[in-house]
Amino acid sequence: MAASSLSITDDLEAQLTCAICNDIFTDPRTLLPCLHTFCFNCIKRWNEACEKECKRLRCPTCRVVVNIEGGDISKLPSSFQSNSLLQLYKKCIAKSHSSHDKVKTEKSAEDAKKLIREDIDRLNELIAEYRKELELSDENMSRIQSETDTEKAKVRNNTRSLMKILQDHENASIAILDKNLVEQRSSNKDEKNEINAHIQQVTELKNQCEKIMSEKDFGSEDFDNLQVICKAILQNKSISSTKPVKRNSSLCYKPNPEGIPFMENLKFGEVVESVTDPSRCSIECLRETINTALIKNG
Repeated sequence: MAASSLSITDDLEAQLTCAICNDIFTDPRTLLPCLHTFCFNCIKRWNEACEKECKRLRCPTCRVVVNIEGGDISKLPSSFQSNSLLQLYKKCIAKSHSSHDKVKTEKSAEDAKKLIREDIDRLNELIAEYRKELELSDENMSRIQSETDTEKAKVRNNTRSLMKILQDHENASIAILDKNLVEQRSSNKDEKNEINAHIQQVTELKNQCEKIMSEKDFGSEDFDNLQVICKAILQNKSISSTKPVKRNSSLCYKPNPEGIPFMENLKFGEVVESVTDPSRCSIECLRETINTALIKNG
C-alpha cells in the first residue's frame, strides 16, 4: 500500500513539475494554444525577459507563440486540471508523511523503551548495591556494638583497679588513725588510773592530818612522821602519769597537694577511633562510586 501511494505521488510530481523552475506548480497557468502549463511567476519572468529583447512570448517547451489577451500576462487562464491534481498530490503527500511519521514515531518509541529498559537495569543494579550496603551497615553496627561492650568492660576494669588503689590508700590511712586512737585511749586509761591513785593517796594523807589536828593530845613522833610524808608529797610538783598521754601532739592526715591535680591531669586511658577500611568511611563514598559507575555505563 505504501509503495503504491509512493508510485502515484511520483507520477503526480512528474505531471505537476514546472519546466522553468523544476519545482511543483505554484498558481499554475496554461498557455494558449499549446496548453503547456507553468507557474504564474515563472511565466511572468519569462515574458519580461522576452519583452526586454523585444520578442514575442513563446512557450518555453514547444516554442509556439503565445496569445496574451490584451497583452496582460495576469489574464493567462488558471489550469483547472493542474489545480485538481495539486489537491490530489497534497493529499497523497500528507498520507505518505502520516505513514512515515507513524513509522518514525514507532521507531522512536521503541528506541525510548530500549533506553528505559537499560535505565531500569542500571537502577536495579543500584538497588542491589544499596541493599548490599544495608547488610554491610547492619554487620558494621553489630561489630561496633560488640566492640563497644568489650571496651566498656575494659574501662570498668581499669576504673576498678584505680579505685582499689585509692581504697587501699584510704584503708591504710584510716587504720593508722584507728591504731593511734586505740593506743591513746589505752594510755589515757592508765594515766587516769595513776592520777586517781595519787588523788586517793593525797586524800588519805589529808584526812590523817585533819584527824591529828582534831585530837587534843598527839605525840611528837606521829607529827614528825606525818610531816615527812607531807613534805615528800608536796615536793613532788609533777602529778602527771609516768606514761602520760601525748597531750601536746596532734595527729592529722596531710594529703599530697600535687596528688589531686596529678590525678586530674593523668590520662588513665582514652577512647581512640581507628578506620579499618578507608574506602567504606561513609555513604557519600558509596554514592560517588555508584555515580561514577553509572556515568561510565551511560
